Amino acid sequence: MELTYPRVHAYRLNLNHGERGHHDWRYDEFRLTDDGHLLHEIEWWGSEETGKWLIEADDVEYRFLPLDVDAAASPPPSATPADDS
Repeated sequence: MELTYPRVHAYRLNLNHGERGHHDWRYDEFRLTDDGHLLHEIEWWGSEETGKWLIEADDVEYRFLPLDVDAAASPPPSATPADDS
């Protein structure tokens, strides 16, 4: 999943207990500000709430990027060169 925000007006990331990162994307919601901007609120959660991310922009563009299951399941290429003999 890829989200792009054309013309960002403001953003804020608040972390509580962020020593280990922001953890999991719990939920998100979109709403309009009084100025008519799009406000995207994302809540992060571990064993408790760890943070909120607010992004105020003109719009949001979404693109779905499917996983390449074959590539994800394949082992990494060998670090040794192939034997051409």
